[in-house]
Amino acid sequence: MKLYDRLAEVYDSGGWDEYSRRLLPYLHEVLRRFRFRQKSVLDLACGTGTLAIALAREGYRVVGVDRSAAMLQQARDKSRQAKVQVAFLRQDMRKLSLKETVDLTTCFFDSINYLLSYQDLVNTFARVARALNPGGLFVFDINTPSGLASHWDHHKGARDLGDIAIIGTNSYDPKNKLGTISITVFKKINSKGVASLFEKFSEVHTERAYSTSEVKNALREGGLKLLAHYDCMTFRRPGKKTGRILCVAKRP
Repeated sequence: MKLYDRLAEVYDSGGWDEYSRRLLPYLHEVLRRFRFRQKSVLDLACGTGTLAIALAREGYRVVGVDRSAAMLQQARDKSRQAKVQVAFLRQDMRKLSLKETVDLTTCFFDSINYLLSYQDLVNTFARVARALNPGGLFVFDINTPSGLASHWDHHKGARDLGDIAIIGTNSYDPKNKLGTISITVFKKINSKGVASLFEKFSEVHTERAYSTSEVKNALREGGLKLLAHYDCMTFRRPGKKTGRILCVAKRP
């Protein structure tokens, strides 16, 4: 099973889209501080399209790219319901290719951490640089080694949402800076005349953490310049215990 083949069905109802909703005003403040005005946006690893649709509602030309066909189907359904136009494309970010360049590229909610090698990081950043107009910005977040070590090391969690129950089990390999989460979902099956039945499915996701210096070097090799990085959701300088960093990079 490919990543998100089944998880896409419960992604929004499981609450994972809430991060995109909380991130939108923060993104606007980041752009305001850089006095940046965009007309076109690429939302890379757009998932179910929550952020892409919100940006389209604000009048921007938006392209959403994701590797998962199932997540893109959810995104397309949501955009039709919202009556907004977003061009959703199925692509691997390491091979990103757009017909038209954009002013701003975003990539959020650990998506960069799914790149499991430094060369994948460089290749993706190079593709993003190619997709940006000169002077364009790339705004993305990334889990730090401290973040994965603190929140992914032998942690367990469960959520009972009525028709859906979600159980997550995490582990962290500090030597290779790899975090793995096993997600098991119990989804209620609507059946008439019988007691509630639940379907079970599981997915395993792996993320790699990168240091700030690795990110900065990879951006440079990819043709981008790191302008700033923050303790995500704030404008504080990242510290040793910062779990997630927001980065702002520019195509010269």
